[in-house]
Amino acid sequence: MSFVRRLALAAVLLGVLAPVTLSAQTYHNPHRGGGQTATPSDFPGCVKIEGEVRFRGFGYNHIVHVRNECTIPVRCNVATSVDPTPGQDVALAPRQETQIQTRSGSPASTFEPRVTCRPGNR
Repeated sequence: MSFVRRLALAAVLLGVLAPVTLSAQTYHNPHRGGGQTATPSDFPGCVKIEGEVRFRGFGYNHIVHVRNECTIPVRCNVATSVDPTPGQDVALAPRQETQIQTRSGSPASTFEPRVTCRPGNR
């Protein structure tokens, strides 16, 4: 095995390569019955959600980015298809963003964010 291949293999095994980012294509909307998955156009346009997977040698870390572009505070419950309940609550002021790590060392290399938001910070 050549030096370059060994170096590349070591980088992958150690999680040194740049993290893989997956854009969420589905959103959970509490206003639709039965906990169905809504399309992005059904979700409030001023709250942006993105899922990210980072490989860290022993598994994948699942991270959900939530950005409040609204002019009012929002409170969101963040869950995923891998960790559906109970979810983590986060309050965001206007124009604030945060990231929530929902899983560390997961064998799953993909997930879907499931985020429900409502106005207010309580």
